[in-house]
Amino acid sequence: EATKYQEKFPDTTLLGEITMVIDLEGVSRSLFTERVMSVLKEVIKILSCFPEVLSKLMIINAPFFFSAIWIVLRQFLDARTVQKVDIYSNKNKALACIADHIDKHELIKDYGGEGPTFRKVLHEMREPGTSRQIVQRFFLDAGS
Repeated sequence: EATKYQEKFPDTTLLGEITMVIDLEGVSRSLFTERVMSVLKEVIKILSCFPEVLSKLMIINAPFFFSAIWIVLRQFLDARTVQKVDIYSNKNKALACIADHIDKHELIKDYGGEGPTFRKVLHEMREPGTSRQIVQRFFLDAGS
């Protein structure tokens, strides 16, 4: 529908909202280096420029040390953006929130949806002729 609207009104800028799920399962403290924290702060600055773009951010499987990282990172966020972030220590606690914000037809099976699995999505993204796909996980943070 957005494409049809854009075709009808080409001089209009459409802004959408995004809902994100960030899974920190298996992430160790050693991954949060000074460089990673610097990148996260820059991402947060960008989000702060467009606070209404983020509909909801759900961070799941957050390890115990993440709360300290969140204390640092939330300082760089607009208060409205902070309100849109939920942090869960495990996936089971997060599933209800995820179901409330993402339609089951669009959600991957790994989180109770009817879409493909995360592994299948990665496989489909792989370029032809490659036998191995390098996946870089980008970790964002936020929550209360």
